[in-house]
Amino acid sequence: MLIEESGAFNSVLEFSNHFNPKNIVNEWKKEFKDEEGVIHGIVIAKSYEAKTYKIKTGTSLRDALVMCPGLIVLPSDHLFYQMLSFKLKAYLETKIPLLEQYSIDEFFGDVGGWVEEENTLAFIQALQQEILERFDLPISIAASKSKWIAKLATDTIKPYGTKVIEAHEVSTFTDPIKIEDFPGIGRAIERRLKSYGAETLGDAKRMQRLFESYGKTGKELYLKILGEDKTRSSFQRAKRHWYQS
Repeated sequence: MLIEESGAFNSVLEFSNHFNPKNIVNEWKKEFKDEEGVIHGIVIAKSYEAKTYKIKTGTSLRDALVMCPGLIVLPSDHLFYQMLSFKLKAYLETKIPLLEQYSIDEFFGDVGGWVEEENTLAFIQALQQEILERFDLPISIAASKSKWIAKLATDTIKPYGTKVIEAHEVSTFTDPIKIEDFPGIGRAIERRLKSYGAETLGDAKRMQRLFESYGKTGKELYLKILGEDKTRSSFQRAKRHWYQS
């Protein structure tokens, strides 16, 4: 049964998990280990400790157990994640004037004209604390004039941080970051940039013509890297964006 349209991501099927809490670390085997003992499935979320073993979202479960022999695998509960996402979205809509859902656990918010720029950090810090108290959910929130710079900043302050990137700070912040860490730079563009010696976003900014060779998409991506996102949306006139994950 479909429970609801999920905005930026697909509808999900309603189901319930029945796990034995006394043996939770072994419950995953019922779903991902077949009768012959072959392990199937992929990693859909990983802890920061697991990341140190190069385990990523999408890594096969079999490979992950080889990469980290002491890995603790927990069964997933997609219905719980979905319902928590719905509740969080409903709450956020009471706190900010415009909200855009990017994925099940990611949102862009426009607080331009709602919060004075000098009060942005205090606003997102208070919001972070309120969400922790109400949902027992630790999140990170970053703000910037460009929503893609805000997203990038959020990725640097996880698991529980807040940060504001002012317009004059964008270059200093982005230049040292690896090109593959920027949302929107795919494998093909990454490989081409690196073939010309580009390793960081600072390097990529000096290759405007390369981006323009990809047409409109490349030009828009180049502007995003500069922190000058021109994407037409309800956020076009925003002075400030925040992002949470």
